[in-house]
Amino acid sequence: MASKLISYNDLLYCKVDKYGYQWLGGYNCEYFTEQLVDTEQICPVCNGVSREPVQTPCGHLFCSLCLDKSVESQNAKCPIDKESLTGSNFRDKREEKRILSKRVKCPRGCDWESMLSGLESHLVGGCEREELCTCGASLGKEDLVLHKLTECPKRIIKCEYCREDIEAQNQSSHLSKCQIYPRLCSLGCGEKLTIPQEKKHQDTCPNMVIPCSFSKIGCVVELMRSQHDEHLDTYMKQHLVQACDTIMDLRIEVSELTSLASNKPYIWKVTNIEESIQNNIKLTSVPFYREGYKFCARLSMGGIRQGEGTHISAHLAVMKGANDSNLEWPIKAGSKFSFTVLNQQTDRLHVVMSKTIHPDDFLQPTVSAGKFWGFNKLISHKQLFEKTIESEYCVKDTMFLSVQLSILSDFPKWLKP
Repeated sequence: MASKLISYNDLLYCKVDKYGYQWLGGYNCEYFTEQLVDTEQICPVCNGVSREPVQTPCGHLFCSLCLDKSVESQNAKCPIDKESLTGSNFRDKREEKRILSKRVKCPRGCDWESMLSGLESHLVGGCEREELCTCGASLGKEDLVLHKLTECPKRIIKCEYCREDIEAQNQSSHLSKCQIYPRLCSLGCGEKLTIPQEKKHQDTCPNMVIPCSFSKIGCVVELMRSQHDEHLDTYMKQHLVQACDTIMDLRIEVSELTSLASNKPYIWKVTNIEESIQNNIKLTSVPFYREGYKFCARLSMGGIRQGEGTHISAHLAVMKGANDSNLEWPIKAGSKFSFTVLNQQTDRLHVVMSKTIHPDDFLQPTVSAGKFWGFNKLISHKQLFEKTIESEYCVKDTMFLSVQLSILSDFPKWLKP
């Protein structure tokens, strides 16, 4: 039969469920108008009138499909008398012609009656009791109402969650976007959620992968939320070390940023004075900043050149910084720098050495540090260790040195050259 007649199969053919298979067998006997159908034409497997009849060597007639489904492919035997069927079955065209010539009535109940061979054409295009559903199914009028209510894929149903009207065939696609339909958490925690709930649920879902709460101070571990507390307990010591390192880095950064914005002198605490002088140690200060540029001071404790062996020598240099290319060079003619050995007794009688900067003295650095400029005789060793009622420069083997850099922008306008 043509594919359009698929909805008539339950009426036209016998349904068979045997030997582990299901199939449609011979023609249903109740639609044949002749009361006496030849018993030889009845298929012994499906008990319907044989369809595409095949005759065995032992004289039995079967539907072609019923025989195929009823025997094994190896050592095939007749289902009735177990006679061998190897290579000797044949399609009985004569019996098939007799069967197709028998008179049948319309299985839909219209007035049509004719030979079985004409039934397909009648059902396809001539049955008065047949109507076409909007979904394309061809059905009898008595079945069409029930079909539209229970089977038609285009029938309108209500979503049981949001109560929206939808076509039955679109139910699955509708549920995928229905705002009320509960679905399992996509992360696999097992909780059922609506679409609006799922986004909020990610803030608490135990299976959500999150960074360690110490990620901002260096921990790079990412793990499920349910494992987070165990991770914190296991790596507490490492997190504390990272926190301490971060705090120290921040303190240094704050100190440097403060010095970037400050015009105050840099105060350098110098210790182990006697030993450093005896061994002529050269000391370099930590960097300090002016106008974004990095500077450092250097002490030759045993003295150099004119001050060698008698004085402490002090010099200043500008160092190369990461942002030099973005900064305006601030050292102009008229700028000055000074070194001051502080009197630790009173706020006077400090030893001060200052120098006005020549533009060629301090050039914008191209290497790690520029040339050092300063004073070969900052303070004599004798004066450094002298102690009077009003002055004392070295106390407990420690002195304090103030380094002041006054660039042109620090001067009042009327003093600028």
